[in-house]
Amino acid sequence: MRLRRYDILDVYTLEELRREYTRADAKGRISLLKELYEQKQGNPIPFDIARLPVEDPEVEVRQWIALHGRFLNYSETNYERGNHSIERPERNLEESLKNDPDPFVRACLRENPTVFSGTGDFYWMPYFHEATHLERLALMRNPEVWCGNKLIQRIFDYENQELGLTIEERKELIGAFLANKEALAQLERWTEIGEAENFLTTVWELASKWPKSPESDVRRAVRPILMPHVVYRYVQANDKTKAKIYQAEEDRICRLRILENCTAADVQTLALGMKDKDKHCREMANEAKRKAAQ
Repeated sequence: MRLRRYDILDVYTLEELRREYTRADAKGRISLLKELYEQKQGNPIPFDIARLPVEDPEVEVRQWIALHGRFLNYSETNYERGNHSIERPERNLEESLKNDPDPFVRACLRENPTVFSGTGDFYWMPYFHEATHLERLALMRNPEVWCGNKLIQRIFDYENQELGLTIEERKELIGAFLANKEALAQLERWTEIGEAENFLTTVWELASKWPKSPESDVRRAVRPILMPHVVYRYVQANDKTKAKIYQAEEDRICRLRILENCTAADVQTLALGMKDKDKHCREMANEAKRKAAQ
């Protein structure tokens, strides 16, 4: 196996990269950055190269580096006698992007998991409070946002007003989170080993407390998101949780969404569906059971 183009970034290669970057158009500069990051396998690239897209006059290039750049804080922390100080703060490219003149670039940075991450409210609540609504929507699409599960629960809690959200803002934030395939996949993996089950159960229980939309709105998929139907359909939960909420749910469209989410493992829920007073629910439950038996 031979060395690849950027395996060794000496002074000559760095100058070659810089010149290639400056000669390219916006699309070419992004392609060059993708190639470099792929070869570095997600690790930081040299500061002298990373700062070029951060300072680029083309907003689409700054947008790309804000979203896809890795570990953009090149400043240094000096620890001495129990104290620490930041040296060369001008090399913190994250701060440069946080102050970018374009609001969408600033928002894209919030989706970057090497810039915004951490476990628990200690990290995610300050991220949320200091952000604009546009930036909050990007935070909900951050692959690491599931680590801020208490924040997510507050957003799903229709009666919780401590975040100061309007109903439309809350719906949009929920929609952004539910479109976050990476975060939901991680939660589902953890559920398989019992780590995230309580969180997903809580999301279902909170969703069940939302006022129901008229059937006509559900059929037309009125924007921005319909609660709790979308949770029942796309968020995983165990059979016990599904059966409990199904039994208490008076809205037949909601019951149909729960049945759409069922697999062969959801024995209790499917049994309830097969005895449902609504013909469509019975048909869906029987169809789900038939498919599970194949």
